Amino acid sequence: MTEQILKDDAALAVLYREVSAAMPGLEKMYVFNAVSAVAHLFSINVGLPSSGKSTLLSHFNKVAFKDTSLPLFSLTIFGLKHIAGDLNGQEKVLLIDDVGAINTMYSRVATLSTIAYLVNDHNISELNAFTNFNISGFNGSAIANVQPHIFSSVTKDDNYVANVKDKSLRFYHFYMPRRQEDDGYRSLDYVKINLDTHFKIFNKYEVKYKDVDKLIKLVDKLALFYSRARSLNYAKAMSKAMALINGDHEVDESYYNTLDLMFSNFYIESRLLQRRTLDGTYTFNDDDFSLLTYYMNYDDLSFDSIIDFFDISMATMYNTVKRSSLFTEKEKTLVPLDITKKIADTLKTPWW
Repeated sequence: MTEQILKDDAALAVLYREVSAAMPGLEKMYVFNAVSAVAHLFSINVGLPSSGKSTLLSHFNKVAFKDTSLPLFSLTIFGLKHIAGDLNGQEKVLLIDDVGAINTMYSRVATLSTIAYLVNDHNISELNAFTNFNISGFNGSAIANVQPHIFSSVTKDDNYVANVKDKSLRFYHFYMPRRQEDDGYRSLDYVKINLDTHFKIFNKYEVKYKDVDKLIKLVDKLALFYSRARSLNYAKAMSKAMALINGDHEVDESYYNTLDLMFSNFYIESRLLQRRTLDGTYTFNDDDFSLLTYYMNYDDLSFDSIIDFFDISMATMYNTVKRSSLFTEKEKTLVPLDITKKIADTLKTPWW
């Protein structure tokens, strides 16, 4: 990237390299979620099983946000009454490790909707024949992990469009962290950063936004996915959190350029999430997501290798590639389209 980004000695860059040394492939998701959590936002991680999502949230719970995190299995409106006392007037980082583990589609969608509403509006009241509670002054963030096929089913629900899409960031995680055979492999236990204080002082922390024309360019890109007001809020909140972690009080062009690079794992959504009607629900192409993840991690693109990895039949493999907008087939081998190669190159670009 030719544009100026944050320097290598910035705290975020140091954290990025520490995570990369501990678990290669996890560094981008870790830094993105750390920033969004400090910024009091709701982030959804979409990734295959065993891609490091649970490892990330475990480290956030035990180390990075050990004093402010609150792990949850699910969180529907009716479930809120049981933890209302823990959320009233509190600053918490809510962690939902596996949305797919929630047993019904209603509860999955309701959990994401409830969290999105709570993080963005800070207050929830419910009064009916079955429950009576009020949560006010909640000031926190949330992170939820979801597998692509579960996310695909969630996006087809009307509540996703109404309550989740505009009120959440998404990070599409295309890496499969693998244990290194040499002595260089460690674990996230060696990453000691704690962000509780940053999270707690975020709202009071003051920054000056410089190079506003560059900020507006970033907002223009985000406005392809969100309302313009929401896009501006995300750009300012994320860059402010980055400055807070780095100990800066000025947000300049280098922050916007770095944030634009960090959003590379979100911009891919335009290729994977398509609206089914002009004003209706969406369809997430979980098959293309899975194939792209495989392509970015493994050299053997033979159908035999891929069907073994995903545990599918040859017929399913052929049908999947036939429907794909990113890949084609030649002699029982997965062949990426030119646009797919460009996408992969962008996603593989190191942040530091």
